[in-house]
Amino acid sequence: MKEIEIEFPNLRISIAKEGMDFNSFEEIVFETSMELGRRVLIKAMEKMDDVLREERPDGLDNLGKRKKYIATRLGDIRYLRRLYRDSEGGCHYLLDERLRLKKNQRVSASRGKIESFLAFVGNSYREAERFCEMLLGGSRSFEAIRRKVIVEGGKIKNAEDAELKMSKDPNVSIGQDALRRDAVYVEVDGTGIGLRQKKKKGRKGSEIKLGIVHTGWENRYKNGQGKAKRLKDKFVYGGIENSETFMEKLSILAEKHSGLSRAKNVVVGGDGARWIKEGICSYFPGAIYQLCRFHLDRFIKTALSYNRELSRAVKSLVLKERIDEVINILKREIKDGNGDREELNKLGGYIISNADGINGIEKLKERGIRAAVRRTGAIEGNIDKVIANRFKKRGRVWSIKGAEGLLKLGLKILNGQWDSWWEEEREEKFEIRKEEIKRLIPDNLMEKRRNKGMTIEVGLPALYGPDQDRPWVRVLRELTSRIGLTGQTDEEFWH
Repeated sequence: MKEIEIEFPNLRISIAKEGMDFNSFEEIVFETSMELGRRVLIKAMEKMDDVLREERPDGLDNLGKRKKYIATRLGDIRYLRRLYRDSEGGCHYLLDERLRLKKNQRVSASRGKIESFLAFVGNSYREAERFCEMLLGGSRSFEAIRRKVIVEGGKIKNAEDAELKMSKDPNVSIGQDALRRDAVYVEVDGTGIGLRQKKKKGRKGSEIKLGIVHTGWENRYKNGQGKAKRLKDKFVYGGIENSETFMEKLSILAEKHSGLSRAKNVVVGGDGARWIKEGICSYFPGAIYQLCRFHLDRFIKTALSYNRELSRAVKSLVLKERIDEVINILKREIKDGNGDREELNKLGGYIISNADGINGIEKLKERGIRAAVRRTGAIEGNIDKVIANRFKKRGRVWSIKGAEGLLKLGLKILNGQWDSWWEEEREEKFEIRKEEIKRLIPDNLMEKRRNKGMTIEVGLPALYGPDQDRPWVRVLRELTSRIGLTGQTDEEFWH
């Protein structure tokens, strides 16, 4: 049998109009549709199991039916499928194997995709649970969603590590198909998060490192007249790992994504942290270093907060690269006892160590590249979007696996790879082959029934199972007194 046919029943629902508004009516129809959907799904799977029983290879002994529970986008279902034993003593569920369900799989891929997405875009796992309740008519616990995120994030990390390992093979070329560009921009930053378990004494948190690779700026709206810009060919990578590992991975991914080695110029922006500058020397040789203006301004304002006029003057001198004058001013302030001595010393050391990056991007103009030159600084907004909004709320703490799993899922969303991950890249692919689904509409269903003389007599599925105590089920049960199910003629049913 090449096809599994499903026919929907004749069903008429009568609901008393008294005390009914649109919202109530919509809720009832939604819950009824979900309940019917679950019944159709169960019926189709069990019918397929019957077909597989008839078509099974020789040598498989039927051991009877076994129950399986799985959470789907229609809600939780329980279905029966047959267990078989082969001649070597191995056990098989032919239905699960045909549907590519794993032995202990308890969540469908489409349900997991929705839960994982809501876990990242929401403010918390509890909020994701609440969103699932609203969207799907039912939800698993927030802890179950959290565990799913950790597992899925681990798969992304494993796939990522395998890809990076393959990229290191000297026989594999990466980035060769990328265009030869005037400039590729890489921006790097890191921010701390709270850890639930402190592995080292005195350790208060761990750092999420984030890198953005892009090839310049373009108009945000192609046909608009506004001046708003966005990053062109943007790619984001993040991880909770040591600085050397992070910079190595970022350099490989930048090569793969934008053809780093083929670019005429590479600009690396950072906040002045030592690990970033060391990483540039090791993994981005020959790159132009640009100090992030946001961090420079913050350093100056923090150290000279007691004198705004002096703060503005120092900033102007720094941007003109008159470093000696700035250092003399700071020494004088320390000698006169103005401000915080430690903060002023920090500012002096910061400016000296990052002097080469204060106007680094101006080197592009010196090389004749002017059209697309803008200051770096996109990293800070992305830190806010990716990390601060989700990872750094007050009192929020994480396990390393929990934070890394959620981060990896979030990066798939930000890089526009969310659908491709679920449908193409992951081990258990989430495929929808719509061309193989024959949609039933009233006209062709009527024609089929006339040709075959078919008569279908069914009732509303009984409301039983794991959801029988939920509030919406009690509402449906109460409505059954108002529901009339009759064996109608075709004319009565459609008209």
